[in-house]
Amino acid sequence: MLRFLLPRRKENVLNIVLVVSLLGLMAFVYSRLEVDDASGGRPLREESSDGDRPAAVRWQMEHTRPDYSQLRSGPGENGAPVQLSGADKEQGEKDMKTWFMNVVASDQISLDRSLPDTRSAMCKAVKYDKDLPKASVVIIFTDEAWTPLMRTVHSVINRSPPEYLHEVVLLDDNSQREELKDKLTEYVKRFGGLVRLIRKTVRHGLIRAKLAGAKEATGDVVVFLDSHCEANAGWLEPLLQRIKEKRSAVLCPIIDYISDQKNGRQQGCSRN
Repeated sequence: MLRFLLPRRKENVLNIVLVVSLLGLMAFVYSRLEVDDASGGRPLREESSDGDRPAAVRWQMEHTRPDYSQLRSGPGENGAPVQLSGADKEQGEKDMKTWFMNVVASDQISLDRSLPDTRSAMCKAVKYDKDLPKASVVIIFTDEAWTPLMRTVHSVINRSPPEYLHEVVLLDDNSQREELKDKLTEYVKRFGGLVRLIRKTVRHGLIRAKLAGAKEATGDVVVFLDSHCEANAGWLEPLLQRIKEKRSAVLCPIIDYISDQKNGRQQGCSRN
C-alpha cells in the first residue's frame, strides 16, 4: 500500500525508520529481561538503588473502586449503546468527523461503567499463581478526548487486582488541548500516586512514545494499552501468568469491539 501512496525513496526511508524503532523496542525489552534474569528473578524495581528510578510515592487514594456486583443504571451501563436524539444526535454525528467517535455519547457514560463478563465458565474457573509479577500499564495519548481516556484509566484501576497493578503510566505525547493540561494534572492525583503522568514537550510518535513509556515503567511487566479502551474482569491475570511461565513471551488479550457511534460493547471484533 505504501508503494502507491509514497515515492519509492520516501517509502524506503519510512521502512528503515520503522525497522529501527521496532529493533530498539525489542532490544529494550530484552535488556530488561537480561537484567532481571541476572538478579535471580527479583523485580527490577528492587535493583534501582542507584537512584535512576525514585521509589514510588503513594498517598491516600480518593478514587473508590465500584462494586460491580450491584446493579447499576444509567447510559451505557452493562456495555449498552447510548441512544441519542435531537441536538445531541446531530452534534454526535459532527464529532465523528473530528474524533472518529461519538464524544457526545461517550460523555454521557460513567467513567466507571459496568461491562458484562463474557468469559466462559471454564475461563472463570482457572486458578492463577499468587506470586504473579506486577504490571506497569502504559497508555500513550495525544489530544485524546477526555472521557474515553479517563474511562480507560478507570477501567484498568477498577478491574485489575491491586496486588498486581504496580502503576499506570500516562504518557502525553505533546498534547495541545487545554483540558489535557492542568485539569489532567490535578485529576490524576485522586489515584494516590498509582497513576503517573509523563509529559513530552516534543512529539515522539507512537513507537518512540512507547519506548519512552517503557523506559519510565518500574513494574516487572510492561503492558501497553490504547487510550480509548476498557479493561474487563479478569483481563490482567492470564497475561501475567503466561509471562511468569515464559519471561520472553509477548502476549495480546482477546479484544471486544466498542461502537464508535454509540459506545456500546460488542463481543469480539464484529460490527454487526
